[in-house]
Amino acid sequence: MAVALRSFCHFLFLRGDTARDLYESVPSVRKWRQSTVPTFLTPEQQEALIASPDRSTPTGRRDYAILLLLARLGLRAGEIVAIELDDILWRSGELVVHGKGQMVEHVPLPFEVGEAIAM
Repeated sequence: MAVALRSFCHFLFLRGDTARDLYESVPSVRKWRQSTVPTFLTPEQQEALIASPDRSTPTGRRDYAILLLLARLGLRAGEIVAIELDDILWRSGELVVHGKGQMVEHVPLPFEVGEAIAM
């Protein structure tokens, strides 16, 4: 809204409707540091990371399932930690995700992710 108001004030000045340019009288929008989208792994790096856990151990199988939940479904760490057995709807192929602010969503459970969880 502030950007639109600043532009409108400048427009009025350029059109001659106001004697002074009121553009500077409207506060500008704050630009936060590090407000850009964070950099991500390339698909090749992502696949290498997913392939890295040793799936012959229980810890490796758990890590593999967590990495798949992060990479394939884009879940946050807190959402993964909150998953319980009742949140996995095997028959309908869905996963109930408890997100920020008490938000609950049903997301499709890809075969690869479901297989990793079941291991």
